[in-house]
Amino acid sequence: MMNLHCPKCGAELQINHEGELECRVGNMQLSAALNRHLTECYVANVREPDPRPLSFIIGGNWFCPGCACAIPEKSPGNLRCPNCQKQLAEFVQALVEFHPHLGTKGA
Repeated sequence: MMNLHCPKCGAELQINHEGELECRVGNMQLSAALNRHLTECYVANVREPDPRPLSFIIGGNWFCPGCACAIPEKSPGNLRCPNCQKQLAEFVQALVEFHPHLGTKGA
């Protein structure tokens, strides 16, 4: 089974002492909802993430939760993985607003 990676640094997410996924590098715990949605799209592949980019520049550094490769923002709001072609934009609001990641700039 494929593991999830942190969308903000690319590190492999680990299960913490509470049984929840977290990025130990950034001390960022995933909410149950975000964990479920990322798992659906990047591990179980039961649905594709929304392919539409956002309508504004996102900025920051982003990584694919599935294959951990860096995702360049090639056009405003477009965070499509160059490897697996999945779009991360659907998850950006939740990641920025509710999932602070220590030690990263702009994300």
